[in-house]
Amino acid sequence: MKIALPCFDQNGIHAWVCDHFGCAPWFTIFDSESRECAVFSNGDQYLDESGRCNPHAALRGHKVDAVVCRGLGRRALTSLREMGVDVFRIEAGEVGEAISEFEAGKAKRMTLEDVKSCPNHPNCDLA
Repeated sequence: MKIALPCFDQNGIHAWVCDHFGCAPWFTIFDSESRECAVFSNGDQYLDESGRCNPHAALRGHKVDAVVCRGLGRRALTSLREMGVDVFRIEAGEVGEAISEFEAGKAKRMTLEDVKSCPNHPNCDLA
């Protein structure tokens, strides 16, 4: 399983998980089979032309099965689901801790009731 985590930095397993999916300057993809991490820049961190986060663009070219994050908006959750990507909320700060929380079954599958506003992008939650 390949799991994408939005991050503040590019430190792989030691990266700090970003508080909001669309604001993440980096993404870490963890492969649960190989136990390896790949890190890439979120070239779409600064939103699309409508002022909204765009998960399709953020994860472009990266096949993932799940997103594990601390929060994201309604539009991102809906879009990720349409892409066939499961989304889980964690409390952990570092990627390694987040992976442990996820693998232990402590991550909560996100619903529309769990979405939260983006502090930097007020349009993120628009449908």
